[in-house]
Amino acid sequence: MDATPGLLDQSISAVLAAVGRGLPLHATLSDEIVRYFMVTPPANNLRMQDLRGAADMRFQTLYGESVVPWQVVADWQADLPFLACAVPQRVLDALRAAATAERGRLISVTPAFAAAWNDLRRDISSDAWLATLSGGTLTLGVIAGSVQPRLVAVRTLVLQDTYGSTDTLCDEVARAALLENVPPPALLHIHGQSSVALQSRSASPAQSIVARACVADIGESGHSSDGVPAPANFVQNGATT
Repeated sequence: MDATPGLLDQSISAVLAAVGRGLPLHATLSDEIVRYFMVTPPANNLRMQDLRGAADMRFQTLYGESVVPWQVVADWQADLPFLACAVPQRVLDALRAAATAERGRLISVTPAFAAAWNDLRRDISSDAWLATLSGGTLTLGVIAGSVQPRLVAVRTLVLQDTYGSTDTLCDEVARAALLENVPPPALLHIHGQSSVALQSRSASPAQSIVARACVADIGESGHSSDGVPAPANFVQNGATT
């Protein structure tokens, strides 16, 4: 985010003031301010500290900067690669400060892709992937494994057209599958308000991937908690929910 801390505090406070004072608050962060990355756990690790160290090192390798100004949460796994999410610490500080100023209680802070994954994971498989779309930025979860589907990569794609077309989107998904050496899905669940505009643009009859818009509010799908949840909550000092 390019906003200064002061402007960030003011904009968040304005949103909370419009909603009402003294309320429990659940914040969902746009993927445009979140960094997602997969972490391979170190061999023979015995401590959570080892997993955190591996996540920090992976962040620095990918982005070429210190992890100190960021807060990282993850679906910590000792035996399988796992998803980690990083959010600027100043964004979280601004949310907490604004919540305190409005006499509210900040219950959860969840990145959009993680929230969508936890809401829709019952429908996700190696043949049905998940993506979140905000403006022209698409966050794509690459899934592999027919017996036990698992997340193997998260890719951020910038579409040339703000809302793109299903043909362009499906080409990007097929390219991501090729890079990860997995079969492309037959179905792509796209979560986010922008997905409606994208889905309304027809794909060519020859296109093999079907894009389906999912615009229901997080938590309203009624799906059971099948599968492995994605890291979700940045409120409790990096703990996951």
